[in-house]
Amino acid sequence: MSLLKLAPDSPSGTIVLWQQPDRVIPSGTRVDNKKAQARFLQQLEHVKEHLAMVFHRFLEPRTLNIWFNENAVEPWDPFLVSHGATQRLPEERFGHKECQVIVRPYVLPHVSKLSKQAHEAGSGPEGWNAQQGFYIYRNRRMLVAGDWLGLGFQKEEHYKLARIGVDLPNLLDEDWDIDIKKSRARPPDQLRHDLRRIAEATRRRL
Repeated sequence: MSLLKLAPDSPSGTIVLWQQPDRVIPSGTRVDNKKAQARFLQQLEHVKEHLAMVFHRFLEPRTLNIWFNENAVEPWDPFLVSHGATQRLPEERFGHKECQVIVRPYVLPHVSKLSKQAHEAGSGPEGWNAQQGFYIYRNRRMLVAGDWLGLGFQKEEHYKLARIGVDLPNLLDEDWDIDIKKSRARPPDQLRHDLRRIAEATRRRL
């Protein structure tokens, strides 16, 4: 089948083929419907942005390559670590049930220190305001992208540059209330005070 071909120069890999996506395009939609085409292309872009975000730690060192419609997906780093104006605050490590939780806070550069292209890229799939907060990773895969984890903070314009990475081992799934879809996490009571303290310190730097 001609549709099923690997990306260029890839001797092996996994192909994901979507056919008849009736929840993206309602059945009966005419092929010349421009609005439907625009919605479809917008959904495709959203999927590509999601892959770039969730798997960016695999894509950055190229331990994994993802091709989307024959185009390589570029990683999206929420912390802009390669930008000289990004502030890296002190890393902290916490022991929990014989495991280690690593927290890395960042304050991203002000818009005045970013090019137009870098500012647009840094906003992420949901925009600057929505992407503030904690980013939870389990074994390098992002589970939560920008959330204050029920620690009593609201997403506000003034704090949109605050982003905090948290790395967990998979042994702490239950403690962090990670759901089967791997799209939600809530810190255990033993860590809430420290995470709130780190969040407050990061937000004060803005």
